Amino acid sequence: LINEAQNAVNLLDLRRDGDPVRHYTALIKELYINGMRIGKNKQLYAVFDTGTSGCVLQDDLFNDEGTPNPPREIKVVLESNEGNDVVLSASARSRKNIFVVTASDINWFKYERGECTRRSNNLTCKKVANKNDTPWVVVLGCAFLEDKIVTIDADQNKLLLAT
Repeated sequence: LINEAQNAVNLLDLRRDGDPVRHYTALIKELYINGMRIGKNKQLYAVFDTGTSGCVLQDDLFNDEGTPNPPREIKVVLESNEGNDVVLSASARSRKNIFVVTASDINWFKYERGECTRRSNNLTCKKVANKNDTPWVVVLGCAFLEDKIVTIDADQNKLLLAT
């Protein structure tokens, strides 16, 4: 069962932080872009999205001065319940697959919770005071799941990756 698996990773529900739906999301232990470790002092989240083929980086991450551009290789290290590293990576360095990394305005953490007001059709939200404190989101598409068996237990909030 998934509870007994060595590489089971806890899933998080970020709806209370502004995620509009319940994505399959895990905390990232380490993130590498083009071989360089990124966001050592940031909270990082991986969203698993099989409707995406490559990778989407939150625009604040994509455009950060420490992020190497163009991003051609992404490696994400998650931590299992047993303390094991679970590594997922994808790269545009081979011609086997097309791997595209794009940026998106993922604004789940940019606004104070409950600080929105609606006037007519306009919604105005109070921005977080210091955007440096907001987490970064990395959306992992099918390229990261190639040759892997993914099991998600929504009741236990766990994800299991096997080869």
